[in-house]
Amino acid sequence: MSKSFEMHRFFTEAQDRFDNFVLVTLLAVCAYLAKSNPYAPLGFNTETIYFLSLALFILSAIFGFKRIEYAIVMYRLNHQLLYADEKHDQNTVNNARAALKEVIQKGERYYKLRNALMFAGLVVYVTAKYWAVYA
Repeated sequence: MSKSFEMHRFFTEAQDRFDNFVLVTLLAVCAYLAKSNPYAPLGFNTETIYFLSLALFILSAIFGFKRIEYAIVMYRLNHQLLYADEKHDQNTVNNARAALKEVIQKGERYYKLRNALMFAGLVVYVTAKYWAVYA
């Protein structure tokens, strides 16, 4: 095996483990918040801010699932591309490249959305904690 192949394999394994870790952590946060947050009718109150933080974390987890889903599709398309290239099937190579480019863009979009919503959920949760003390 070449060094570049081994490094790529280590990178993809680390990326997959990280995505799985973040998703499991998000699901644990969602379960904790759903169990421990106080809830009341929606309005301009602390409980609504807590609910908003939970909703942001849930959305982040959904985008985390989508990120993992698109990573799997990316691996499948990579395999198709390499196999077609070995068989010198230029039409399949071109189709796989176009599909792979689109999947990579969507995966990156879900990555950014997951992280942005996770950060927003944290900010809203901390805001709710301070709001509860000072309101």
